[in-house]
Amino acid sequence: MKIIITAVPGCGKTTVLNFLKKHAEEDKKNVVFANFGDYMFEEAKKRGLAEHRDGMRPLPKNVQEELQLAAAKKISEITGSVIIDTHASIKTRFGYWSGLPESILKILKPDVIISLEKDPQIILEKRAGDKEREKIGARDKETAEEIDLHQKINRAFVIAYAALVGAAVKIVEAKGEETEPLGHAKQAARKIWDDLKDSI
Repeated sequence: MKIIITAVPGCGKTTVLNFLKKHAEEDKKNVVFANFGDYMFEEAKKRGLAEHRDGMRPLPKNVQEELQLAAAKKISEITGSVIIDTHASIKTRFGYWSGLPESILKILKPDVIISLEKDPQIILEKRAGDKEREKIGARDKETAEEIDLHQKINRAFVIAYAALVGAAVKIVEAKGEETEPLGHAKQAARKIWDDLKDSI
């Protein structure tokens, strides 16, 4: 089983994935968690193209595609169940680029593609508190309306990706009362795990 999880920056995807890792450990499931950007960055570092992950964002499209291809090939070699952390689309000054072009999807062959979503206002507030990424210019300044649009664009991309490779689409909203620290992320991870664990 190969599962791809996508979200806009600041949605809390990394936290959700950390909770999924805990569920996998508790249920004694052998799951590999693969961060697509980390695999791309390893290749970029080898080529001397970037000093940190966010340094890949300004790279030309053809170079990004080469890095994506190299990452996809490495991840495709992993055996067993894999949960892949990546982006459905990347916002650039030219518009939105596909995070998973056809060539990449056909290498990864996902069974399920998940779009993780959250209230745009909450995402905006989280980004405002992320001073480290702001300092290195890792995130563009966006309004709640622009974040909402990006989430809608992600949905469109995810549906197109699934149709292309015959995968299932799952929309998971990290919402509900924040009655405990990281409550939204815990709820989203629990939903994903409960729905998919029997197939992993």
